[in-house]
Amino acid sequence: MARKKKTHPLRTFLFELLVYAGLVVAYVFFVIGLLGVWLHRIYQHHKNWYALTALVLIVTQGVVLEFITSLLLRLVRSRSD
Repeated sequence: MARKKKTHPLRTFLFELLVYAGLVVAYVFFVIGLLGVWLHRIYQHHKNWYALTALVLIVTQGVVLEFITSLLLRLVRSRSD
């Protein structure tokens, strides 16, 4: 019977933290680069739409980051087995 290797919670946490940090930085530059002027214009003229847009961007970021991190963790675990 093959024994499963124990995953170290600290190692997993640090890996997730590193991945999240890199993805958040990339995301911020992406959003500022592509949507910065548009978001600024909405902020100046339509505060309610800006709030809704910001909320959608925050939720989308969280969902996408969680998906990417889970995928990367599965790939790393499968290669370490």
